[in-house]
Amino acid sequence: MIIQGPLLFLHYNNNTMKKQTAVEWFQEQIIKIVNGTCELSEIQIFEQAKEMEKEQIMDAVNDSWNIAKHSNFADAQAEQYYNHITLNEVREKLKA
Repeated sequence: MIIQGPLLFLHYNNNTMKKQTAVEWFQEQIIKIVNGTCELSEIQIFEQAKEMEKEQIMDAVNDSWNIAKHSNFADAQAEQYYNHITLNEVREKLKA
């Protein structure tokens, strides 16, 4: 089953309703091609699998960032970044 919206592809295994990875979906489509039951062209399958992989990577990064935002790690990273920027500003002023 494919649920499709603007740049959104959620793929579920019909037996378990578990989200599929791009690779799992791609494999399923290749099997359909071999069996003669695929409704998509090879190019469509490849392009859709690439888009799914991109979205899955972006979702993973966003999920990680959202988790980190609510932890001490995010605060430490933000403080470290601030200190780095501030230190660089001081160094630049000392050079002038």
